Amino acid sequence: MGKISSDTMTSLVHLPTVDPNFLYLAARDIDELTNKANSVAGAYIVDRAEALNRYISQAEQQLQQKASDFSGHDHAKNGSNSNGATSFEARTVQFLKEKKEANDVLYAIYNRQAGKEQEQGFFDASIKAWTQSLPEVLNKLEQEIKGPYALGDQVSLADLHIISWLARLVQIANGDVSADAILAVEKQMGNGHRVGEKVKQFWASWIQRESFRKVWVHVDPEFDEDSQIQAWLNVI
Repeated sequence: MGKISSDTMTSLVHLPTVDPNFLYLAARDIDELTNKANSVAGAYIVDRAEALNRYISQAEQQLQQKASDFSGHDHAKNGSNSNGATSFEARTVQFLKEKKEANDVLYAIYNRQAGKEQEQGFFDASIKAWTQSLPEVLNKLEQEIKGPYALGDQVSLADLHIISWLARLVQIANGDVSADAILAVEKQMGNGHRVGEKVKQFWASWIQRESFRKVWVHVDPEFDEDSQIQAWLNVI
């Protein structure tokens, strides 16, 4: 049962509907969009667009170089290898272009170039993420957490996934390393939604740990959860 509960909680905090990277960039109305466009979030989207263009150019050059090395073979010309599988270089170009397409949508929205319909769709998705999806996940975590940690008295791998996610939410909501900081998430959810007592206790247990305070980081749009988890593993 412990593994099932652990897997359930880990899966919950990895749902795309409550991805902290989206919540960090989400905007629920024009005012919030304007504020974020003029903040670090807006600068990040611009910098990411420039970086993706640069990475795509480099990856395409590598693909062309590989093709020229095997110019006598048809498979090299279409980005496939000798057994017909798509080459690593071609897959890399495709991956980066997909990332660019997603970022281009945000870039257009943040720069008021997307049009009212797409803007409103973004606002609606942002509202749903904060006021529906996030409360649902927090309520399910409330049911699953044993307390004070995810599976009871001992820290488990599930705890590291949950606290990494929860800490990012608190930071996005402008909270700090205090027991009351979890209430900042409640404020963002609105509509009378509340963080459950077991989730609050979970947060309170973690902020008392020196290991948690050592790796507490400021909000960073390039936040890497795997690196954060590894950092906690190193100090626990």
